Amino acid sequence: MKRGGGLGFSFVIVGIVALGVTSACSDDPPTEPSKKGFWPLDFETELVEVRDCRLSPAEHDGFYIRVFANQEAEMAYLEGQAPLDPGTQLVKGEYDDEDCRVLKRASGMLKLDPNSDPELGDWLWQRADASGNLDSSARARSCAGCHAACEHRDYACTDP
Repeated sequence: MKRGGGLGFSFVIVGIVALGVTSACSDDPPTEPSKKGFWPLDFETELVEVRDCRLSPAEHDGFYIRVFANQEAEMAYLEGQAPLDPGTQLVKGEYDDEDCRVLKRASGMLKLDPNSDPELGDWLWQRADASGNLDSSARARSCAGCHAACEHRDYACTDP
């Protein structure tokens, strides 16, 4: 008995392969990376508070500030250990009110592997609005420049 397929089957296979190739090579722009900060949106409950609400008149535009860390970094931060481990997350909630209830923005530091970005202290620096949308005008070099005065604490300037 002769099996079917022949030329028609070959055209179907070629068509499927061609469709896959043209889809993979489309002119569509690549998917944009996340426009959110590296920290969880609900960082005030998901991370550990390591510094309570205090006014920061000079730094961070005079906001009231609370500092949060991921659980793995809590004790190292509180004890002032340096350098902090890669993967350490420090998030500074910045508030309009003295009770630190009205979040205006957040600034975050994510510790990178050693020698990943020595000019920035091997930290990823980000700032986002209260909804977690990154502020593209925030400059990492500016953050790292001010925090360089706290290099002895691995750029973490706020005392617990």
